[in-house]
Amino acid sequence: MKVRDIMSRKAETVSPDEDARAAFRKLESRKIDHLTVVEKGKPVGILSTTDYHSAVHHAEKGHKITAEMVFGGLSVRSLMTPDPVTTSPDASLRSVASLMLERRIHAVPVVENGALTGIVSTQDILASLAGGTLGL
Repeated sequence: MKVRDIMSRKAETVSPDEDARAAFRKLESRKIDHLTVVEKGKPVGILSTTDYHSAVHHAEKGHKITAEMVFGGLSVRSLMTPDPVTTSPDASLRSVASLMLERRIHAVPVVENGALTGIVSTQDILASLAGGTLGL
């Protein structure tokens, strides 16, 4: 099975210079865990709910601090994981799953001819497994 068979073709994106609070609201409103950070049509980073939780956790230090307080004035660039691992839509699902395990990541932008064409996540893999489309 190939990545193209299960990937989400509509990868939600954000600019690296966008306000971090706006990006966080996008994650929440769309009920997703990852945004691909795109500059000039190419993925330059990935922003996840884990990035936000990590930033809030480090800022708290035992005090009641909200995400709004932590991210005020910050850009996506300051929180994103730069240079994301990417894959091709023709990569095998097994190779991407192995890569995700090895790198301890939960989503991989899918790039074809240098352009973002989708994203594959652990959710996509689990949904395919649960739905019986992986043939296991």
